This record gives sequence, structure tokens and C-alpha cells, in this order.
Amino acid sequence: MDAVNALNDFSYIVFRWIANGDCTSVGNSTQSIYLPNLKDN
Repeated sequence: MDAVNALNDFSYIVFRWIANGDCTSVGNSTQSIYLPNLKDN
């Protein structure tokens, strides 16, 4: 739940699970590479 609560608008989220479908982890990353390409016009 800590990983989910840390998400923001530009977060990348990853889920991992095992063969029976049980979720084993949830991770996230928020880095500048995930920001939209905004340019001043």
C-alpha cells in the first residue's frame, strides 16, 4: 500500500505476480523521463 500511496500523476507503476495469479509486489518510480514533453510556444 505504501507504493500505491506514493503515486502521483507522472508515476510509473509495476506489478509482479506468480503463476497462480497472486500479486507478490507493487513498485513505482517517479522520474523526469516520465514527464510529458512540454515546450514553451
